Amino acid sequence: VAAAYRRPVLDEFPFDPWANAAEDLLLARRASAAGYIAAYNPGMVARHHDVSSLRQELRKNVREGRGCGLYARELGVQWPVLAWLGLLSSAVATLLVSVPIGLLMLGGALWLPAARRGLRRRRAMPARHLWAGMAASPAFDLVFLVQYVRGLAGMRRPLPTLQEIPA
Repeated sequence: VAAAYRRPVLDEFPFDPWANAAEDLLLARRASAAGYIAAYNPGMVARHHDVSSLRQELRKNVREGRGCGLYARELGVQWPVLAWLGLLSSAVATLLVSVPIGLLMLGGALWLPAARRGLRRRRAMPARHLWAGMAASPAFDLVFLVQYVRGLAGMRRPLPTLQEIPA
């Protein structure tokens, strides 16, 4: 998300420290629900720095997973993530019954999200970067999944707006 907000919007919807990396999505949803309108500005330049190390990527997945889970009431439940959890659980259960079939299922399940993203981005980046990202992806996807489930377990209600807070 690359966006600029007017000061009244930021004042009406203060930053929620529990939101972690989901604060941009929450702000957009809350402002939109309050009647604010987003306007596209093609002349706007946004500089964005994501991550530059595996450690930062790991921390980002922890924050995003937890934030998306904590605020699933507002952001919506991520059904593909929960479906992946079900698939992984089935693969582990199969592993207990049949090691070869279980390993095959587990390998396929672990790399399914990476393969899905890779197919979508295959023309947008060099092949060596795509393959490297796909190879490392399951570890980060699992971190996101665990944190998402932890967030769901501790779901938070939306913060009140300034108008809703008693004086």
